Amino acid sequence: METVAVNISFKKSLLAEIDAAAKQEKRTRSEFLREAARAYIERQKQKRLEYHMDVPYQNTRGIRTEVGENALGYNDIHDTNGTNDKKYSYADYLQWADGEKWEIIDGIPYNMAPAPSTQHQSICMALSAEFYNHFKNKPCKVFAGPLDVRLPRGGESEDEKILDVVQPDVLIVCDKSKLDAKGCLGAPELVVEIISPGTSQKDSITKLNLYEKSGVLEYWLIRPDEKTIMVFALDKDKKYGRPEVYSHKDTIKSSVFRELEINLQEVLV
Repeated sequence: METVAVNISFKKSLLAEIDAAAKQEKRTRSEFLREAARAYIERQKQKRLEYHMDVPYQNTRGIRTEVGENALGYNDIHDTNGTNDKKYSYADYLQWADGEKWEIIDGIPYNMAPAPSTQHQSICMALSAEFYNHFKNKPCKVFAGPLDVRLPRGGESEDEKILDVVQPDVLIVCDKSKLDAKGCLGAPELVVEIISPGTSQKDSITKLNLYEKSGVLEYWLIRPDEKTIMVFALDKDKKYGRPEVYSHKDTIKSSVFRELEINLQEVLV
């Protein structure tokens, strides 16, 4: 990835606020500004997509998506006054149209159409193969999406009380008691998400926070366009600290599975 130096001037008061925010997130000033710029660019991309990809249902009447209307119906999402504060559960999710892929985060449905790109699928398959070979004949199980992962906030197991259900690209589950006919109930040990156009903010912010709160020990966030993987690991305070960043030239190492090492030249193609 080619890089260039950019000089930017800030007012002292604004610079102090930037440094304070960077310190709170345990990042350097340059890292914080780089991520802020990336997030802004991704937000602009999302606007240009006009809510046709991976957009949560909104609580204002005028925002509609073709996929969402086909799946649930406009009146199922919006009431006649133009607002709807309903939070959707896994029980609701089970009633939705077959063939559609959805995620629910904090009770808000996210549509996952259209299908992932060939690059996305190539990375997913290569990484799944590496995981499978490593964990073959070991207790931990490797799954590639789609697989429903229900993440209870307080240990609840009833479908109508679960407000978070996601479909990671790849996951590793070592506690077999979490696996049932519906998928996985509880936090996997390791989760991988591969960013697609329109999903950067959801994967790098919304899901990052969800996985941290749910106790996912390690979260791998892959940016195919940059050929990088950011690895977030829970610390002793059960928080994700500063991530380790790997490029396609590196060998990635897991902090949870000490013997797991993967040459990324075989994955980030």
